[in-house]
Amino acid sequence: MIICLCHRVSDRDLRQHAASGAEFEEAQLCTGAGTGCGQCVSHARAIFEHNETGPTPGWPAGGRGALAATAA
Repeated sequence: MIICLCHRVSDRDLRQHAASGAEFEEAQLCTGAGTGCGQCVSHARAIFEHNETGPTPGWPAGGRGALAATAA
C-alpha cells in the first residue's frame, strides 16, 4: 500500500528500513516519506514503529492476509 503519495513510498519500503535497524528519520532521508506535504508522517511513523516493536498485541502476525484468515 502506498503511504506517501508525494514520493510513492509503500508500507513495505518503511518496513524494510525498520527491519534493517534504521531510525525513522533515516528512512525519511532514504525514501522521502513525510518530506513532501507531510500528511503521511503520522501513518508512516506508526507503520515504522509497529515493525520495530513487533505486532500489536491482539493482531495476528503476517499482515493483511493473516487478518483475513482469522476473520473467516
